Amino acid sequence: MYPRLIQELIEAFSRFPGIGPRAGARFALYLTKVSGQEIDGLVSVLSRLKGEVGVCSFCFNLFDAKEQDHGNRCGICRNPGRSTVFLCVVEKE
Repeated sequence: MYPRLIQELIEAFSRFPGIGPRAGARFALYLTKVSGQEIDGLVSVLSRLKGEVGVCSFCFNLFDAKEQDHGNRCGICRNPGRSTVFLCVVEKE
């Protein structure tokens, strides 16, 4: 029913948690209406994601990896004033 590329986008979006084929279709169809500049901006952000966002090896918190020069720990876990005896982990963001 949709062109192949739109169908691929729908399938890609549908892999996101909580997003089914209908929401995936809305996202894909929305992208057909935005400017090329907006698409380029989205592509740029997505392509930088893995290189610029780190996951703390201790608490699994996300942190800005570009500003990180102390291994794989977030600023909270690297703070020398923090107790290393207790760790509070929240299930979802």
